[in-house]
Amino acid sequence: MEEPENPLLPIPPQPQAEDSIPVPQQPEPILHSCGGIINDDDAFCPHCGKKIKSETYHSNIFLTRNMFILLGYYAFCFILWLSLEFGDIVQEPADFYGVLVVDALVTLLFAAAGILSMLPLYSLKNVKLTRLLLYSLLAVAGSFGINYITKLMNVNLFDQDIRFTPFFEQTSNPVLYMILSIAVFPAVFEEMAFRGFLYNSVQKLADDKSAIWVSSLLFAIIHFAFLSLFWLIPFAIIAANLRKKYNTLWYGMVIHFVFNLTACMIDYFDIF
Repeated sequence: MEEPENPLLPIPPQPQAEDSIPVPQQPEPILHSCGGIINDDDAFCPHCGKKIKSETYHSNIFLTRNMFILLGYYAFCFILWLSLEFGDIVQEPADFYGVLVVDALVTLLFAAAGILSMLPLYSLKNVKLTRLLLYSLLAVAGSFGINYITKLMNVNLFDQDIRFTPFFEQTSNPVLYMILSIAVFPAVFEEMAFRGFLYNSVQKLADDKSAIWVSSLLFAIIHFAFLSLFWLIPFAIIAANLRKKYNTLWYGMVIHFVFNLTACMIDYFDIF
């Protein structure tokens, strides 16, 4: 006969289930937007090379620095325009080329301040030849349409037929110097400036959408051609979106070159 349990005796400890034993959890890896694993103290992604946005990255020091870069370059562009417009410093092609050289050197200087974020933009990784050809054909068609509309507006509104070929006829090779000045230089240095470090500077202060709009408006305004704003702003927005989508400047550089080259040929042969 079993004896009744004594309620005064201590109850022996019951063994815990295995699943109740706390297991240390491994920290989840931090993933960058490209999908690569990064450390919390990385400033740049070791896989794609892009700058990593963090609280440190958005510190007041970096914000102030980027703001000074943005305002500094735009102030230079404005002073350069004032000098060309009112300083009467361009009397012959040699003066014009001197201005281009100064502009190129200052652009390179400002771009060097953000060289680490600029270098990935010159990668050919996201560049496809078929895409380049398609964008080039669109640039040719767009240049024909815009030059035709601009010619009509200048003639009908201002009774002016503005051409730049006569200016380059003072040189030994008008076509070559015109292409270098109007097609090659803007494609290389304006894309570097506005879709490059100016875009990056605004992006560090805000976001991609703001970078697209601000860099595009600054690009259009700095040309100081009110009549051309109707196409300068859309052109800049397209180039900025291509830079954002493919993380490269090559598409913007190609369409900028082809667009201006077509304009040079239209002007040189006086097609309209």
